[in-house]
Amino acid sequence: MAGKIKGLHHDKKGYYRWQPPMKNGKRDGAISLGTTDYYEAVVACDEARRAWELGVAQFTGSFADALGEYLEAQRGLVEIGRKSATTHYRSENQLRKYDQEFASLKNGSEESDCYQSVKLASITKKDIENWQRWKKKTATKKLTDSTIDTYSRILQGFFTWCVENEKLETSPFSKIKMPKLKRKSAIEFYTFEERDLLLKAPPSQEIDFILHFGFFAGLRFEEINAMEADWIKGDLLVVQETDYFTPKDGESRDIPLNPQLRTFLDQYGLKSKFMFAPTKLDWHPTAEHPYRFNPKKSFKTYVEDTCQLKWRSYHALRRSFATHLAIRGERIARIADLLGDDITTTEKHYIGHIPSNNSTDCL
Repeated sequence: MAGKIKGLHHDKKGYYRWQPPMKNGKRDGAISLGTTDYYEAVVACDEARRAWELGVAQFTGSFADALGEYLEAQRGLVEIGRKSATTHYRSENQLRKYDQEFASLKNGSEESDCYQSVKLASITKKDIENWQRWKKKTATKKLTDSTIDTYSRILQGFFTWCVENEKLETSPFSKIKMPKLKRKSAIEFYTFEERDLLLKAPPSQEIDFILHFGFFAGLRFEEINAMEADWIKGDLLVVQETDYFTPKDGESRDIPLNPQLRTFLDQYGLKSKFMFAPTKLDWHPTAEHPYRFNPKKSFKTYVEDTCQLKWRSYHALRRSFATHLAIRGERIARIADLLGDDITTTEKHYIGHIPSNNSTDCL
């Protein structure tokens, strides 16, 4: 039946498209009609043809169609280093969930793997607000206001791109008041002297392990929790996928073992399963308790009461690793490679201080 209308065809998933004829020796790309129903496609095809003949840009496709183009454009930014691969990886996963969630909410049904992508132009301000309320109250994983705000900004960026690329006339976010972004405080890290003080007499083997792999390898706390003996390959620490862990950017990274870390490992030894807290074998992470083992209370007591220093979170150890390398003259590109982030992210979020060429004071 599709052959009765010239240019009307469907893709492998059954969604109909209309291919405009040649004009001035050029052919425009096929226009997605956003439906798998033939009779709906006939009506949408007529509207698309009229708009095309008038030279009016019109996108009648689905959320999924627009998302495919958007993600392709974002991958280009990753390749030239203007966007973090980790950030893109997270936002891509989150954006794909929106489509399913919008479809479920519009149909009044539970989430399902079998759903039809909603038309992009059909998503309204009310749909966004209903989705935000649903995310806050969902029984599977209740989210905080700040997390919902982060997810909303990812979605807002997608709709802004759709407007800029003539997929939509206006964004459904145009009448939604978003909270103001808080200004980020200065990057917190430990000085060389503070690092040496913390390493002097840790109260437990677990805290000693966290300090060494934070200060000398820049590992995230979730990476420390998941680390296995297989990660040690000669003089390299290889952060890689395991049965319980996947790197945030989806790719492994190599970190050379410096002398301090090598000495620590020689004394610590290789463990049969988890290198960190090897006797804690249970692994049942939840949103409220994401780590296999978390000695934060005793760690904070050690930092504040024993060492008389300010507690700066586990992530401050990673920032200290990056900042110390920068102070000693390591190239930012190399530091970014060791962290598994891009140069912009490394400079903006991890380098706390770089002395001037004339400075003799490292800190």
